[in-house]
Amino acid sequence: MATGSTNRVSESDQAMVLPNFFLCGAPKAGTTSVYHYLDAHPDVYMSEPKETWFFNGDRVGALEEYSEKYFAGYDGEYAVGEGTTGYMAFSEVPARIAQHIPDARLIFLLRNPIERAYSQYWYRLQRGKYRPNKSFSEVIRDPNDDALRVGVVELGMYYDHLVRYQSHFDRSEMLILLFDELVNERDKLVRNLYSFIGVEDSFVPKEMDAHNSTVYPKSQSAYQVADTLWKPVREAIPNQLTRVVKPLRSLGKRLVYGGGTQEKPEMNPEDREYLRDVYREPNRKLAEWLDKDLSHWQ
Repeated sequence: MATGSTNRVSESDQAMVLPNFFLCGAPKAGTTSVYHYLDAHPDVYMSEPKETWFFNGDRVGALEEYSEKYFAGYDGEYAVGEGTTGYMAFSEVPARIAQHIPDARLIFLLRNPIERAYSQYWYRLQRGKYRPNKSFSEVIRDPNDDALRVGVVELGMYYDHLVRYQSHFDRSEMLILLFDELVNERDKLVRNLYSFIGVEDSFVPKEMDAHNSTVYPKSQSAYQVADTLWKPVREAIPNQLTRVVKPLRSLGKRLVYGGGTQEKPEMNPEDREYLRDVYREPNRKLAEWLDKDLSHWQ
């Protein structure tokens, strides 16, 4: 398959449209910004919402439903993608994608795993996903609490996750970018993204500011109420209309997050040192595999 050619799997006029590239993670590493840069390109169609979680589940055979639900607005764009960050660490996803979309291109954005873990913990804590009585120190040291540890600590074992993908896809089909590049070399990173998926890389999105920088709500309980109320509304909205109601959702977020902050407490030095030890060998393997200097990941 030529880079960027769209997977159309039907002989009918209502051809099934499937993505030809995936933004697979990592969470809390700038993937929302990358999703918006991709979505801004006139030759790219991104799923709505960003994260479908389709290949994490047990309905992988239901490709027609996948196409209809998440790519209903497709209008002939050259490249089609989605951005489920959970795809990176879920062990069964690479084989599932390879089975159904073997020529897919895969994009990964990696952040210092220590900072990523801390950001993930606070992100989920503030949104009521974790019990507030379990500290970051306890989460990263508890080998028995998989529900917490896997999403915070194990996700940062990037080398293991990427090698798992490489067992199903050629290395040339995988683009690995660093969060530092998103921060310091954003224009170059965006050009690399466009070139990788086969669209015109001279296009410049109107807004190049970071999207979705984490803001912690002024009231955790208010967030949980708003999130509970929004979910049934989101499910009831036809997928092709979700972009129309985005302003309504944005207004709700401003009300909940108003007076919020992007600041979180400093990481405990003992926790940082503990995670340095945890990630030292995985980071060494990753640096060798990428042929990049990752010594700044401290």
